[in-house]
Parts: sequence; C-alpha cells; structure tokens
Amino acid sequence: PGGFEHVSVKVFKTGRLQTAGCKNGSMSLDVCKIVASCLNIIAQDGNRELLFKTAGGNVNPMVLNRLAMDAPLNVRLEKQSILGVFDLGFKDKGFSVDMEELRMLLSHPDSADRISKVIVPKSDKNMKVQRFQGLGVYVNKDCLTNAENNVFVNIFPTGKCTVTAASTLLQATEVSTVIGKLIIDLFVQCRKRDSDQPASKRQRRSRN
Repeated sequence: PGGFEHVSVKVFKTGRLQTAGCKNGSMSLDVCKIVASCLNIIAQDGNRELLFKTAGGNVNPMVLNRLAMDAPLNVRLEKQSILGVFDLGFKDKGFSVDMEELRMLLSHPDSADRISKVIVPKSDKNMKVQRFQGLGVYVNKDCLTNAENNVFVNIFPTGKCTVTAASTLLQATEVSTVIGKLIIDLFVQCRKRDSDQPASKRQRRSRN
C-alpha cells in the first residue's frame, strides 16, 4: 500500500534484489522480505538443490537448507534509490529515435563530459524483443550536483526514459534534464519520422 500499482523485483544470481515501484525504503524492504520468504517456502518444498548453485560443486544439503530458511532474516536495505520516468514526447509528434545512431553519438568523445558509458541490451536469439529495447547509459557523476556515483538511465526509441539509482528526487530531476538536453541536441541527427518506416509497418500501426 502507498506505492505504485505494481511493484517489480529483480532477483540477481548473487542474491541481490532490486525493487521498483516502492514509495520508500521501508516498503522496498518489506517487498524483499516477501521474496525471501518465497525462497524459504521453496526450500521447505524440497527444491533447494535446484535453487542454489555453487562453483565448488556439491554442497551439504543442510547448508543449503539453512541458507534458504534464514533468507527472510538476512534481508537488509543496502541503498535507497529513486526510480524516475520522463518522456520527451517524440512519439506524439510522429518521430522516434534511431537507436544505433544515438548509440554512436552518445559514445562519441564529445559526450564524454555527460555520458560515462553506453550499454546496448542483448536481444533474444530470434530478435523478437529488439524493437522494444533501448539504450542504457551512465550519466557522469561529475556533471551532477553532489553525486557520489554515475546514474543509470534507460532511453527508449519513443523518447521515454527511466532513471534508476538516483539518490534523491532532486538528483533524478537533474539527470532527466541532462539527458533531455543531450538527446534534443542530437535529435536532428538521430530522428526518424514514422513516414520513413516501410508501408507495412505504418499500416499495422494505423490499425492498432
């Protein structure tokens, strides 16, 4: 209660959890405890050997059992971050962004004062989800006020962007300003009109 309509949790193989949609750190902690309790239930069902893997090979089942049983007790909040979403509105104006062109522009040394790293997400082998994926960029902490770390942003072809791991709402707002100005500066070079798409794609979109 008190958060967004949906709360999502990313579970990493190291045991690290990352939440989105939580109102505050306390809510995030509660959500992570629920996930940890699910690990506890899985262990009680006898599937702990399938759940945990180690580089060393065989492990005493009692150790795995204790690890799963204690999971709810070992949850702790390491970092409270802000998740922000902003939209540059390209789709409403009949444009989208050529993500390959944007990748090259953001990777150019001219952008190094604002962008420290550009990440291209992997598509599945059938390339079915590629058109929904954008770019991941790390905004250079040196261009932000009192930032201790670079801040990660996902940029999508429609102009929608998500900010993760900002330490405060003020910082998330500052990041959105940096990214917004940067993409708008580059927009003429990387824009695509909807009319540039093949006729078959335009027809499908007009029917939707």
